[in-house]
Amino acid sequence: MGIKIVRNPSETPNINNTDDFVPFRYAYGNQDGYVIGKGNEVNIEQVDTKSVLIKSGRFVVQGVEVDIDANGIPVDFDDVPQNSDVFVTIYAEVSLATNSVSVQKVFDTVDYPVIDKGDDLTHITNGTGNIEIAHIKLSNGSILNTDKTINPISYSLNITKNQNGILRFGDKIIPQEKLLWEAADPAHEDGYTISAGIEEIPYTDILKNKTLKFELSTIRGTFFCTVKDNGFLTNVQIPTRYNEDGSVKELIILSFDYPNTIKSSLETIGGRPNDPTDPTLRTGTSFRKIYEIIE
Repeated sequence: MGIKIVRNPSETPNINNTDDFVPFRYAYGNQDGYVIGKGNEVNIEQVDTKSVLIKSGRFVVQGVEVDIDANGIPVDFDDVPQNSDVFVTIYAEVSLATNSVSVQKVFDTVDYPVIDKGDDLTHITNGTGNIEIAHIKLSNGSILNTDKTINPISYSLNITKNQNGILRFGDKIIPQEKLLWEAADPAHEDGYTISAGIEEIPYTDILKNKTLKFELSTIRGTFFCTVKDNGFLTNVQIPTRYNEDGSVKELIILSFDYPNTIKSSLETIGGRPNDPTDPTLRTGTSFRKIYEIIE
């Protein structure tokens, strides 16, 4: 049978724990971290100068829930260098191949090692996933400071929208693109105007005094640029190619001719070296789309 309900009743077990990790991953919003309010929230407690205790709590790695009981997990540092500054990263390693989890540590004498997240456990159901828990700094074998680095899992994404249409995730702004203008025939002549060196379109009130993203087609391909129109723009230059010495060889120029038009051109510097009266070669561009960036 090519399709079935995941949880059908049966007299024998017909579902694996790896089947549950997928919906849990979605339920947690694809967030990895510790569960707020569960146990001691995986806090780090220094026991003495050479050891710490990872306290009780629940953390999640790609939908896999892991509990630390009330006894906690002790971690000592007798096996790191004792005669220098040492930067230790503590992390948990979840193995679906063995259905086990272990606390590991790696160290460096320059900076805290970065932990690889491991396999995608939804895709590789016998893989290994990792999550960083804490940073510990030692000097000459003694702990100087501890820093819990595992993040809390939010109860919801809590995306809000204010009266101006601005979306936020917590205190972070989520930029949005709103299509304001589109060429009537964007596929015409492969998307750019071959015959004209400068293209001109109406610059209507709907485009003014906004942060705008332009999609422009040229013989070099499609380019994007974002500008903020504060009512005083005259032109915007977007370099597209450079000479070996770092100077600009080619650029797109947007010219704002208030109040009614905006022009674009692709200009190659030194394009006509045999004509001292016109050292710049202009070739066709085309406005494809114009978006408002709301943030």
